[in-house]
Amino acid sequence: MKFFLFLFLFTALIRAEITFEISGVRNEGGRIALLVYEKAEGFPDDSEKALHRLTQDSRKGKIVFKIQELKPGNYAVVVLHDENKNNKIDKNFVGYPKEGFAVSNYSKIARPKFSKAVMKLSKSPVKLKMLYP
Repeated sequence: MKFFLFLFLFTALIRAEITFEISGVRNEGGRIALLVYEKAEGFPDDSEKALHRLTQDSRKGKIVFKIQELKPGNYAVVVLHDENKNNKIDKNFVGYPKEGFAVSNYSKIARPKFSKAVMKLSKSPVKLKMLYP
């Protein structure tokens, strides 16, 4: 009996539900995408390289995403507001986004680096604030 209790608790620690609260969404146009990267490869632009990709219709204010069974660890998180629904982040001639975004450990608009964006995800909620140019 003790073994099964231990096994249940151990399994619960390995994988848990993580909630992401995204604030500052400026309008209801388009879609919001949450990307969770485990490695630098593809970060932050290639959503196909993300470990998790979730999307939902945009709404002004706050949006919540939940990922089931995400093991605690180090991840970089990117949120994109694809306002025109073209499935990419539009950029200006310098390469800065023309649409809203958020990156873990970034509070200002800058070209994100994976090494700075990595954060330990072990408890919920993870809070990110959208930035718009």
